[in-house]
Amino acid sequence: MASRRAAIVVVAGILVVGVAGVAVALDHPELPVELEWPIAGGLGEVDYLMSADAEVAGTAVVRIFSGTPVVAANGGQVTVAGEIAGAPELGLSIVIRDNRSGVTTRYSNLGSLDRAVGDYVNTGDRIGWVGSQSPNWPEDAIGFDLWIGGVRTNPIWYFVDATSAASGD
Repeated sequence: MASRRAAIVVVAGILVVGVAGVAVALDHPELPVELEWPIAGGLGEVDYLMSADAEVAGTAVVRIFSGTPVVAANGGQVTVAGEIAGAPELGLSIVIRDNRSGVTTRYSNLGSLDRAVGDYVNTGDRIGWVGSQSPNWPEDAIGFDLWIGGVRTNPIWYFVDATSAASGD
């Protein structure tokens, strides 16, 4: 994944991501469940890393103090807890899949994990802690990825207040 910072704006209800002078409008599927912000207390500064292919959603990088609890944005079963085979650059990760809704979330670059493969979690349950285990990430940040029905989707859209963003407030 390329590490390019993007500007995020909502215009007429459509998320527009601008990278290096190029704006890409990303349609977003309807979310079948309500997500909770993955950092306890709703804190964090967000960057959005585009994938190398602008048509594919990237990762929301949430910068927050090391030691801050990370919570499940959605409930489901933990399918990965630890390093992801073939992707050591993600560091310690947790993947949660909700088979009923088709929503899968991934939390990467965690400092420590509170869950194991096979565990069931509810939305808002603590799953780990911020703190890098990967030399490829800043220490005080986690990666947050979202798939809906198996399609990687921009997670930022579901946490943006479209009304205030569109009006410039």
